[in-house]
Amino acid sequence: MSVTCAEAAAQLGVSPSQVRRWVQAGAPVVREGRPMLVEVADLQRWRQFQAADALDALAIAMLHSVRCEMADGRTAPQLLSIDERRAAALMLAAYRRAHSEMTGRDGDTEVCDAIAQLRRIAGMPV
Repeated sequence: MSVTCAEAAAQLGVSPSQVRRWVQAGAPVVREGRPMLVEVADLQRWRQFQAADALDALAIAMLHSVRCEMADGRTAPQLLSIDERRAAALMLAAYRRAHSEMTGRDGDTEVCDAIAQLRRIAGMPV
């Protein structure tokens, strides 16, 4: 069922301006203009795809920070004065939290290559 941005916002627990920002960023609309109409289920699917892309990028950045030098020439483990295994475990904990906040689901169920590599470094099962 098509609803206005305000109605969609109320159902999703966000502000109407947030829904309009999503539409400006490419979220699907049923009808543009006034009133703009959207499908809540379509918005939810679009947000899930956006979250998945962001989580993949986050996982890659976390792996990169454990293994590669940053701008100052040090890796994250060197910067934190911990070993690579502990740094990987710390990154995994942060990823799980971000995944849960962005999707409402446990981050351990979906494993991309970067997360699998971090788990191996941390000595955890993949």
